[in-house]
Amino acid sequence: MDNPALKNGLLCGGLLAILSFLMGMLAPKAYISFGSSSFYIIVIVFMVMTGNMTKRNNGGTLSFGEAFISIFTMMSVAIGIWLVFQYLQYNFLQPNLVEVTKEVAVESMETLAELMGGNEEVSELMEEAAEEIENDANFNFSIGKIIASYFMSLVIGAVFTLIIAAIIKKD
Repeated sequence: MDNPALKNGLLCGGLLAILSFLMGMLAPKAYISFGSSSFYIIVIVFMVMTGNMTKRNNGGTLSFGEAFISIFTMMSVAIGIWLVFQYLQYNFLQPNLVEVTKEVAVESMETLAELMGGNEEVSELMEEAAEEIENDANFNFSIGKIIASYFMSLVIGAVFTLIIAAIIKKD
């Protein structure tokens, strides 16, 4: 496969899926707390690698537009694979992660309420929000939420793509 964007997108997406599965199985609370968000570092590394590979394939030159398209394509494929896997993971492979996610969200709310200690109104609001999370039957990972997450990731990823493309380009 000569297309570094597609190749790296498939590799990165596969790596993220494997890491998600392993972390979800071995350390679900850590995965929910910071694991999945730290995976974006892997995506950024693959974005830079893709830009450099594309530049090398073009004989050492790469316009901003070519860099952007290559890097954005890689990121789109990788995030798409990862989010499809997360849908499968939360709904079929490891459905216990939904409950773990609720627990982590409630613990975060309780910690925030403690930090704001003196203010009773804020503490009560935090406690109510935590109870709503615990009792929310719709706290799930639906296709609609995955699609929304995908498009949000594309928007945020586009910003990183612009920065990386501007650094890597060489006319």
